[in-house]
Amino acid sequence: MDKNFKDKYLKYKAKYLELKNQKGGQLSEDEKLDLKIDMCVSYVMQMMGNVQNVISAIIENINLIKDNLTNGNYNDNQRSLVELLLQNEHMLKQIQIVDLTPNNDGNKGLFYSDLFDFSHMDQAGNYIILKESKRGNSYEIKSKILTFDYLQTYKNSLVNLAANEGVHWIYIDENSQIHNPYNYNMQVNHSHQFCQTHSLLMALIPATRTICTIYNDVNLSAFENDKLERRCAYENILVLLSIIFHLVIFRSFSLKQIRKTKKQKSIAIQINTTMHTEILEEADGIRALNINEMIENQKGQDGIDFVNQFIDNYIKLPNNQGNIKNFEELSLAVSANILAILNTDRAREIAPEFK
Repeated sequence: MDKNFKDKYLKYKAKYLELKNQKGGQLSEDEKLDLKIDMCVSYVMQMMGNVQNVISAIIENINLIKDNLTNGNYNDNQRSLVELLLQNEHMLKQIQIVDLTPNNDGNKGLFYSDLFDFSHMDQAGNYIILKESKRGNSYEIKSKILTFDYLQTYKNSLVNLAANEGVHWIYIDENSQIHNPYNYNMQVNHSHQFCQTHSLLMALIPATRTICTIYNDVNLSAFENDKLERRCAYENILVLLSIIFHLVIFRSFSLKQIRKTKKQKSIAIQINTTMHTEILEEADGIRALNINEMIENQKGQDGIDFVNQFIDNYIKLPNNQGNIKNFEELSLAVSANILAILNTDRAREIAPEFK
């Protein structure tokens, strides 16, 4: 499930102030890194949440991806994923995007609920859903609406289960099989983390439609192996992002709005109304708020400055950076900044556990 970037931004400020006050002084570099990781996770979720834009970015740049593969521009993990992606290239343009909201409209309401609660298929081919009793106990029942025939309309669909508390993405494949990141332990159940990217990867790469167990160890507890499975799934989407994320960001820029300054060897960048722009506008709008309401005796000003500076240097990038000459380079720079944080050992440890 995803949350609004504005809510996340406010959370970072509050989180920083809380930690700072608890420690009675400056946060450590490790604690700052945790905030950076959280911010980068939020940014990726927002950008990847526009799934149609993501798919279009891949389709429009598929020849570039092929050229990079041919020219040896990918590492081993990237090359393996791209080869699998190209095997399934014919399905790209056929992927449907479906938005569903909970309601009481007969079958549609039941369909939303049962998709969200889907657990597995039994040996007879029934779609089994997991429900919770009033006492808090879980029990399994056969869905009355999830059937092979009913799901034919939704085959090869990325389904956005949208509700007031957030959204969750799942994938229904060409054989009417339901693939939910929760069911494959790709993320903590009902968590706000990467569901759209996990589901997209399952749509693009059939081999990923399973629990990732390559790190599992029989000598470890079930709890520890669960964490390793989520870490493995997290690392898989990092590989995907290393291939396509700069293309997604690039597609959000308006190529007609680059203006070179005469006095400086840099560019003034204007951005059209896209997801990237909305993130930055929300952040800028929050900066204009009366932040004194959040700060007691100005103790937290350093925290506000830290978060604002991170947005500028990692997501926005100041226009006076002369080495950035066009939108392509800007997209690559933002993507590299984000992925450098998300590939740290600390991020690999904590990101898969986000709630």
